[in-house]
Amino acid sequence: MTGYTVFLKDPLLPPLAPLDFMAKRLGGTAEAEKFLRANPCFLGRNLTLDAAKPLAEEAASAGLPAVLAAEADLAALPRAWKPSKIAPAGTGFNADLSGIRTFVPYESVSLITAGAFDALLPPVTLEPIRKDLLENVKKLAGMPVSRQTLPATRETFFRAEVITEKGELRLVLEQENLDYSGLGKEREQSSFLNFRKLLDILAASALNALKNPFLEAFLAGKPAAPFKLSSEQACETDTARLLLLAPRR
Repeated sequence: MTGYTVFLKDPLLPPLAPLDFMAKRLGGTAEAEKFLRANPCFLGRNLTLDAAKPLAEEAASAGLPAVLAAEADLAALPRAWKPSKIAPAGTGFNADLSGIRTFVPYESVSLITAGAFDALLPPVTLEPIRKDLLENVKKLAGMPVSRQTLPATRETFFRAEVITEKGELRLVLEQENLDYSGLGKEREQSSFLNFRKLLDILAASALNALKNPFLEAFLAGKPAAPFKLSSEQACETDTARLLLLAPRR
């Protein structure tokens, strides 16, 4: 049985734009925010057609024009490529993909998104560095050696997606996994600043591309908190929605 989804038609609205509307549907602001951070700008997921149609009409009556689409359309994201390096080059940029350099013209880019989410880092064990004399003595003496593990911590991860016309190429850029030498003299010591600089260049050069609200906020140095999503999967859900809304050329 085909499932349907309903989401906001305006691609420039932030993830929590329908918070008040969803709070009434879900019985409270907390539940609505939780849903929207996992499903940005969505009003309903996996609905029957009989449930999706009146929901879209209700949203429109509340001043929130919505799109009704099949869930299968959201699941049809193009294959993701994660370049190790992006280097601006005149009318486009070079992307290093598994050792192969691919040139992407700026005019071919139809969508650029930015996303942020918090995730737990795996616990860090100190065992590899506990090789001092005292431990060796304890081992030789048959004494127990304690294994100290630091607690897991949460960290904010930043990512971006660059998609060309008709979804022919989908690049997923991860802040912590990029080589920024392509920025040349503009490269900073901070990967965060380099990531923002790179996205600034791409966004300013890809004039025909649709950009999501967090990209604009990120480039302007605004706080990420209002735009943070719940996971990497939520970022992909946002990309899938925007890809359906991006102009076709």
